[in-house]
Amino acid sequence: MTLPSTSINMHDKIKRALALLEHNDEMRGEEVSLLKTLLKEVLSEAENTSPTITEEKNYRDEHLIRLSAAFDQSANTIVITDIHGNIEYANPRFYEVTGYTPGEIIGQNPRILKYEHSKIDYKDLWDTITSGKTWSGEFLNKTKEGGLYWEIGTISPVKNAEGQIINFLAIKENITQRKQAEEKLRKAKDFYLNLLEDFPVMVWQCDPKGSFNFFNQTFLRFTGRRPDQEMIVGFWENIHPKDLRVFTDSFYQSLDNQTPFIVEYRLKDRFGSYRWVLNHGKPFKDIDGRYGGFIGTCIDIHDRFTVEQRLMDSESKYRRMFEDSSLGIFKLDRKFSFVSANKAMASIFGYDNAVDFLMKINNTPADFFPNYNMEQQSMRELVKSPENRFVIEKEFRDKNGDKIHTVIHLRKVNERRHDKEFYMEGFIEDVTLKKMAEQNLLLSEQKFKALFEKSYDAILILNRYEVIDCNQKACKLFRMEKSNLLGSNYLTLGPDEQYEKKNARELLDSQIRKAMGGCAQNFDWLLYRKGSTFDAEISFARIFVHDQPMLQVIIRDVSEKRMVEKQIKQAKEDAEKARMAQSEFLSLMSHEIRTPLNAVVSLTDLLLQDKLTSDQMENLSSVKVSARHLLGLIDDILDYNKIESGNIQFEETDFDIRSLVNEVFKTLGPKAKEKKINLLCKIDRKVPKILETDTLRLKQILFNLLSNAIKFTEKGYVHLKVGLKSQTEEGNRIVFEVKDTGIGIAADRLDAIFERFTQAETSTTRKYGGSGLGLTISKKLVELQEGEIYAESTVGHGSLFTFILPMKTGVRKFPTSEDLPKIAKSEDLEGMRILMVEDDKMNQFVGTKVIEKKWKAKLTIAPSGEEALELLESNTFDLILMDLLLPEMDGYEVTRRIRSGEESKVQNHEIPIIALTADAFNETRNKAYEAGVDDFVSKPFDYDKLFEKIFRYKPS
Repeated sequence: MTLPSTSINMHDKIKRALALLEHNDEMRGEEVSLLKTLLKEVLSEAENTSPTITEEKNYRDEHLIRLSAAFDQSANTIVITDIHGNIEYANPRFYEVTGYTPGEIIGQNPRILKYEHSKIDYKDLWDTITSGKTWSGEFLNKTKEGGLYWEIGTISPVKNAEGQIINFLAIKENITQRKQAEEKLRKAKDFYLNLLEDFPVMVWQCDPKGSFNFFNQTFLRFTGRRPDQEMIVGFWENIHPKDLRVFTDSFYQSLDNQTPFIVEYRLKDRFGSYRWVLNHGKPFKDIDGRYGGFIGTCIDIHDRFTVEQRLMDSESKYRRMFEDSSLGIFKLDRKFSFVSANKAMASIFGYDNAVDFLMKINNTPADFFPNYNMEQQSMRELVKSPENRFVIEKEFRDKNGDKIHTVIHLRKVNERRHDKEFYMEGFIEDVTLKKMAEQNLLLSEQKFKALFEKSYDAILILNRYEVIDCNQKACKLFRMEKSNLLGSNYLTLGPDEQYEKKNARELLDSQIRKAMGGCAQNFDWLLYRKGSTFDAEISFARIFVHDQPMLQVIIRDVSEKRMVEKQIKQAKEDAEKARMAQSEFLSLMSHEIRTPLNAVVSLTDLLLQDKLTSDQMENLSSVKVSARHLLGLIDDILDYNKIESGNIQFEETDFDIRSLVNEVFKTLGPKAKEKKINLLCKIDRKVPKILETDTLRLKQILFNLLSNAIKFTEKGYVHLKVGLKSQTEEGNRIVFEVKDTGIGIAADRLDAIFERFTQAETSTTRKYGGSGLGLTISKKLVELQEGEIYAESTVGHGSLFTFILPMKTGVRKFPTSEDLPKIAKSEDLEGMRILMVEDDKMNQFVGTKVIEKKWKAKLTIAPSGEEALELLESNTFDLILMDLLLPEMDGYEVTRRIRSGEESKVQNHEIPIIALTADAFNETRNKAYEAGVDDFVSKPFDYDKLFEKIFRYKPS
């Protein structure tokens, strides 16, 4: 059966309505679900039946009524527009919400409801639905009266059977209340966030996984970080490394268990300092009641923490003071039972610990008080007394029953909670010894008074400056009556200006202050006596007179002593000047004697190298021996003078003991051979090969002893033995023995031979020669090195001289004979340019003969320092031989000018300089080295040594 056109049209309309609703699955609500059901029923019945036209009409009207009712009763607004967007239908809910009437709406565009500030892109909306798609979104519209309301909805195109768009259906739900609720929630959230931002406590928040997503401004200001990812990551960096584990353990454990936590840790502030904070963390739930993470607060407790720490330290300190105090400290309750006591308290009463003492004194107090009943009455009076502090002297019995005297300092303390409640605290001092001392003091007061009056020294007792007591010796010292001396001001007893014009009051104030502080003072002072001053030694000491501190002043007249001291000082200065004059005289004489002696020795050496007759050779040899003898006498006198004046210095160097002895024997060998005596030597294998001492002084001692032995031995032998006396970690004691078969020494002369200018017999000097200083010098040299020397002898059978010296074991390695360089020959100096600065004509002559003619060097002589500097400015030389004692400008000044680039224009400031002088004192050597010389040679010259030193500085 074919449906009429009206049925077909309605049928199509129903299909389109159903299709429209099928495209709006996003919508919810009972109205939409009911509408779908009704449309499906209508369509099903229309398709499955073939009613008559009347039945069809009834069927259509019935379903149209049902469909219209569904639209009309819907809680959502429903609008149908044509393809141009003009409204064809709107349900009652639409008019209810917008306030418009159907006449005002039908044919209008839905934009009549548009709010001018709405953010919907209507062009995008139109493009979407005209392309056959559904658009969904939220609308902010306004009613006819201008009120705003929110809707959420969809707009879908309605298509016919051919797929053409014939209408647009809009179904919208009013969400104004939800939006208002969301807005309130947002405002509330903003309010609380703003509140937390400026909250005076640091606040943080993290999600359930522990990721931080909020820090308030207080937290950011504290740490000095920005409110971005830097703080979220940097939070961990701000925690002190030592506290990081403590925080993380508490944080993650509470995060997993969703339980609160409290932790203290150090957090770095914006200044880079770590401060203690107290962190409270608590889990929270979001708006839907779900676990949202943790919110926490941090409170800066650094100051409180520091104060608590200091309080704990202070409490610990005072606890230690309580326990370690030498005073007995205790606490009593209001019934006078002991609550606490320290160890010193127990010790005063003879107990080892406070526990035993407290138990005993609380259980049997009568054991400690000689008269306990009277003590109880005294305690009751203390309780009733309005005073709070008491100082009481008490006598007790200790554990053994012995009496002890004490002083008790007691304080009554009211309880804070109850004014009438109190307790006692105090400390006790054992003054038993003090009491005994006071008794002894009383017994000895008369004795002291007698000593005070009969003292050899003048004694004053001062109360600051005032003289309050004095003895008879003081009256006699000042030649004043005691009545005049008492009450006088100590400052008036002496001049206002003391030694070195210092103010008397300032000096006295300083001395009194120190003495009253318990430090006795001794000083010199000028005092008056009958108008004139005298020197005095003053002693200030603090004493107590009737428990008052006073000054005891002891005065000694030292005028005569000071006069003697001045005389001694003057004599010492005169002696020092005389010693200096003696030293200068000896130095000058040494130079004056050695200078011509140098010429004699040098010319003699030159002549001995020529072809001579036997008589000439003998005479010249005698001249050389006499000159060397004279030189030895001069050296002995100079050495003795240096020893006596204390100017001798020892230089310790490493040396080979066997090589040193060999050198000495080479020198003395010819003399022994001449006398046909055997010169023997034995060195013990235990003696270390390398030792450390002053080799120059050791050679001098050995030369003196061995040459004396050779001198006084006519036949037989001279034997040197070197052995090891002892050996320790500190060093060795080396013993040297010189034994001879000579004339010997009488027993009564053995002690005298070491004295100056003394020999065994008065005829010895005439027969054997010598200065009589050799053994004296040797003894002094040994003793100055902390050694010892002694002699044994038998007349006619010989002597044995023994000396022992302390020596350290050396470490230096000396070259063997294979390592030594080839011996230089005189021709090796040929062509070397040498400048000799020398004013003595004879030494100039000798220098020319030896250096120029014998050694073939090019020698230039400058008789003065000025000429030497001129030659050095215009010529180049390889070496300078510099005499130190030159007229006008001496050799020291010439050397300084050569070395100084500012004071001279010499071509070579680094030229080697060897000092030549007849002065053999160490002071001279040191002064020359300070001036800048490189080496030193004494006159008369040993030409082999002079050659060796010149050759050493020859340009390579």
